[in-house]
Amino acid sequence: MSWKHEDMSAILVTHDQAEAFALADRVGVMNEGRIHQWDEPHALYHRPATKFVARFVGEGELIRATAVDERKLRSALGTHDVHRNHNIELGRGVEILVRPDDILHDHTSEFVGEIVQISFRGSHHQYLMRLENGQHVRCLAASYHKHRIGERIGLVPKLESLVVFDRDESSVGYDSTLDTFLKTLLINPFI
Repeated sequence: MSWKHEDMSAILVTHDQAEAFALADRVGVMNEGRIHQWDEPHALYHRPATKFVARFVGEGELIRATAVDERKLRSALGTHDVHRNHNIELGRGVEILVRPDDILHDHTSEFVGEIVQISFRGSHHQYLMRLENGQHVRCLAASYHKHRIGERIGLVPKLESLVVFDRDESSVGYDSTLDTFLKTLLINPFI
């Protein structure tokens, strides 16, 4: 029997993200009594409203970037298109969220990083990579790859939809996530 089949609503309190994502239509992420975001699981992962949600939901790293114009950011992973005009001041420092599925391993890539940690996940490995500037990102590689810690491998950034945070703020600064955050404010004005 499923709740949806019976047209029932339920509230589930859990610390298990996989359980929340599998069972819930909407999830609230709380920290110290504050709701940081109330949204669909997909939006929590791909459009987190605060740095806390970005770090808490799934895995990912916040890396430094600088606006090279109002539509492009440059980071240790290269230059990235910002799909909307976010009016980021030229030269302004921001942070972008990079998930493991945003970075793919490719032997032919000229862009390289050093493996500092390996986590076998069955169908794939997840590598923690040190970039040239010392920042870290996580990357996915098919499980047949047998790389070792300290090895330098090719990386291909696939940052399709940037989540951009102001370096000095905890909430999202320059992304459609702002819409999600504003919806959260309407639900819980006490955050």
